Amino acid sequence: MEGTEEAHVPWLHTECSRAWVGPGRLLQGHRVEYYKHNGWEVFRVRSEHSHSQLLQLSGDTLLRNLADSVASKFNSGKLFATGELTIKNGFPTIYGSVQCAPDMLGPECRQCLQVEIKETLNVFDGRQGGRILGVRCTLRYEV
Repeated sequence: MEGTEEAHVPWLHTECSRAWVGPGRLLQGHRVEYYKHNGWEVFRVRSEHSHSQLLQLSGDTLLRNLADSVASKFNSGKLFATGELTIKNGFPTIYGSVQCAPDMLGPECRQCLQVEIKETLNVFDGRQGGRILGVRCTLRYEV
């Protein structure tokens, strides 16, 4: 993977003990956390900088729209989508991306992403960015 670096999570002792992230991402105010969700090992990368509840709800809306987009085009074999949401009055643009495993059907992909999107509301607390790296689906948003 050119342009990426491997981030080892030292307290994990499984074959799934690494995440691929862009260069310097973990050094710029991001923290990696690990947890299990419905039997899957999940890495959560989140920014330490916080914004308002408006950011949290806007990011949620963007990610839900992207999940719907991915689920509706699963027959194309491209189970990923990127997008942005711009709010006027000086509020920053929110960028998002979602992706599902290539063997998933549209409804499975949407369900997987919906679980992770709901998780963002619980764990990112209005942060300016975050990423959930699941085995079957992943999502990310940044300001």
